[in-house]
Amino acid sequence: MKIKVVATSIAVGFACAMANSRPVKASSFVIPASEYVTAEGFLFGDYSQTSTFQEFFDEDRTTLDFEDIWQAPNDSNSFFNFNGSFVNDSYQSQGIIFDTNVRFMGGSPGEAYSTPYTVIGANGYPYDGTIGFSFVDPIDGSPATVASIGAHVADGPTNDAVAYFYNLEGKLLGTFGGGAPSTAFIGFHDPNAGIHRVVFANGAGDDYYIDDLNFDSNGASIPEPSSALCLLTFGVLGFGSIRKRKS
Repeated sequence: MKIKVVATSIAVGFACAMANSRPVKASSFVIPASEYVTAEGFLFGDYSQTSTFQEFFDEDRTTLDFEDIWQAPNDSNSFFNFNGSFVNDSYQSQGIIFDTNVRFMGGSPGEAYSTPYTVIGANGYPYDGTIGFSFVDPIDGSPATVASIGAHVADGPTNDAVAYFYNLEGKLLGTFGGGAPSTAFIGFHDPNAGIHRVVFANGAGDDYYIDDLNFDSNGASIPEPSSALCLLTFGVLGFGSIRKRKS
């Protein structure tokens, strides 16, 4: 009987570990567009079905496709961007505020957009400035943090877009360096859910854009209900094993 209880405890512990198997260290990640591009070549499939994406994001994540507030003219023959309004606090109700130089852009779906007509970029030609944003409380706008953040980034031809990830104290948590594919989904995960601010940059004077921004609070250091239940179950079974051994 004792062996059965111990074996059950081990099985529960293994199942719990598998259920909470996100990375335990802060890390950047990239999903090349080749993993989610469709046969059309420019219109992209669902990157959320890739194993890398599912490793870092839950189903209840927040996704901003930037198509809801401003849309560029439907001009698939255009090889330039139409400039829309500035983003600013347009998405504060969803927990994010953008720097004052970030604006809606669009009009060139053939330029590797992830969604049909709207992206965000840095104001002013050649659109190579920083694209920064911070996470806030949706209700009162106070500083907040998330655990995972990622976005579809279209950059070229130099492919040198860089992303910097900071905590509430302004400390650099990590970076994503240049050299990624010209079009890819790139991001960062912090298991302590401490990401407060993100800044994208491009140093070569060529334009780049962001689409489909995703973020959520998974991986927080406080155990999720399932984690707590696993620990409790494991502890109860282990205690039962000790009692039986003594008896």
